[in-house]
Amino acid sequence: MIYLCIHFVLPQLTESIVGIVNQIPHYMEIASKMTQDIIKDFDISDQMATFLNDKLNEISTRLIAFISEIVPLIANIIMSLLSSIWNIVLGLIISVYLLLDKEQFYAMSKKMVSAIFNKKTEIEYLN
Repeated sequence: MIYLCIHFVLPQLTESIVGIVNQIPHYMEIASKMTQDIIKDFDISDQMATFLNDKLNEISTRLIAFISEIVPLIANIIMSLLSSIWNIVLGLIISVYLLLDKEQFYAMSKKMVSAIFNKKTEIEYLN
């Protein structure tokens, strides 16, 4: 179930984030056009229009820089989280396997101890 979630959700999530990042210049262009329309509609002075355009460009530059920094960070967090979940799942599977076969492992270890050590040492380890 976790595999299916990772297999289908993670690629879609990555595609969506990349799509948003790639569309930021387009969104900023739309915002710039809207600003120009507002300037024309409200008859704002040239000095104020220049100020608004400069601030819009500054916001777009900072936004692109911020997203460029945060996307790799989010990707690393997601990968670390998925790796941790995978390690927990593997740990649970191994634990269940060991618990189910503990008697067999005990018998094998008893045979190994008796094969490696002499009788006196064997009695000390097994008791």
